[in-house]
Amino acid sequence: MSSLGLNLPLFLDYVSWGDHECTADPKICYERANLMVSNELPEILKRWSKPPYTQGTHNARASGAKGVLEKFLFGCIGEVLEDELRRIQDLAKCPPEDVSEEGLTSLFIEDLVLKLQSPGFDGTPMLWALLQHLTRTDSQEK
Repeated sequence: MSSLGLNLPLFLDYVSWGDHECTADPKICYERANLMVSNELPEILKRWSKPPYTQGTHNARASGAKGVLEKFLFGCIGEVLEDELRRIQDLAKCPPEDVSEEGLTSLFIEDLVLKLQSPGFDGTPMLWALLQHLTRTDSQEK
């Protein structure tokens, strides 16, 4: 890499659609596409977030990119959830004629839950999964 005047951040930037020549190169496109769907990518990202200790030394663990990844993921999750909530905004509206005892008591929570967790009915599957994750313990998941 150094013979090409590259360091690791530049290399990753170029391979990740940051350079026209890399974007147009069929070999790089093929390899990048394989990386994006590989089993290794999630493991690489986990190690970037929390690098392992270096074996055979007493050195502190490398700092990793946990803060950067968390900030990035928070932005991604926010976009997904905002999109899902926009799709269900009509479910949250209550027409004036329904603001009555009968209208408010005729709401079936089970129907609403089913709609929210269903991806095929403009539901909110990611929001639902996030709420499930946040409100259940590991033993409840089993």
